[in-house]
Amino acid sequence: VNPTTGGGIAGAAYAGKYAGEQAVKAVSDGDVSEENLWRYNTRVMDHFGGRYAGLDVYNVLSTAVDVDDLMGLLAALPGEKLAEALYEGSTSMSFGLKVKAAVRSFGYWGTIRNFYQTKSLADELLDQYDSYPTSPAAMANWTSERDAIMDRVYETTGADAKY
Repeated sequence: VNPTTGGGIAGAAYAGKYAGEQAVKAVSDGDVSEENLWRYNTRVMDHFGGRYAGLDVYNVLSTAVDVDDLMGLLAALPGEKLAEALYEGSTSMSFGLKVKAAVRSFGYWGTIRNFYQTKSLADELLDQYDSYPTSPAAMANWTSERDAIMDRVYETTGADAKY
């Protein structure tokens, strides 16, 4: 939980609820083995864990993006027109708006490409979390695959690895 914003309160509350419920079940069953407690992990991943992991990719990116590049890119884009398109409920843009955005963002195409690659990796990580193991026996292989994706996240973003 972030003490300055309160961010993470919902996740922490659900995690605590799920942990308590699974602990009660395990004690009631007379089986407090990792296997019997594993349901806690899958509930967290099914509810919010994978989504949070996918969002964390953008936190990683934010530590590596040059603020001047980001501000320059934002200033170069036709912000009002993009906002109007989104306000109308559409993420599609007219051909003219696409051309204008491409021309004005010319010096920032590498940054845009980096954002796109990062988004693709976030999607890949979400897919990985969708296949979260249903038992501890499969965890080592799953973790290895997840770590390989995260290695590519750090390589693509240029951020320093957190772990």
